[in-house]
Amino acid sequence: MTYIRGRLGYSGWRICRAIGQAWSSQRYKKKVNQDERCLVDEIHRLALKWPRFGYRRITALLRRDGWRVNVKRVHRLWKAEGLQIRRKARNAGDWATVTMPATDAIHNTRTTSGATTS
Repeated sequence: MTYIRGRLGYSGWRICRAIGQAWSSQRYKKKVNQDERCLVDEIHRLALKWPRFGYRRITALLRRDGWRVNVKRVHRLWKAEGLQIRRKARNAGDWATVTMPATDAIHNTRTTSGATTS
């Protein structure tokens, strides 16, 4: 709307009327509560400290720290900030670290148990 206002010189009211939109929707400014900003900073701090915790466990930590919040509010802020749970990285070498018993050890137990080998 500011582009059309500056380019063509029409008023905001006339532009809204032409496109069929309420004038109040263009004038709306969201009020950001200072308490909410502090809460978001605290959520970020806890998410960095505990990267594998989700919004539910972060809510529990916030309540323990004295914040009066519910899960829905923390979830809304969590999504708005784009936070995610960090997944564990899968190590490609994990399958190779399984130790298998040596064949010599198996052979030695068979021969010492009384069986004879020829």
